[in-house]
Amino acid sequence: MLELLGLPERASVGFPTGCTVAHLTSLAAARHKLLAKAGSDVERDGLTGAPRCTSWPAPSIT
Repeated sequence: MLELLGLPERASVGFPTGCTVAHLTSLAAARHKLLAKAGSDVERDGLTGAPRCTSWPAPSIT
């Protein structure tokens, strides 16, 4: 696999499961939606100047 990806022989890599990728994708989508509501354009401006996001659990989660 390292050769296929053009990585050095001594490289150490890991491949996340579909569940991990799904979690990261959902967090990125939620952040994108929240920043869009705050008037930030992530595609145009990137995350550097974006407002800070704070997350809170939904009221149904205790």
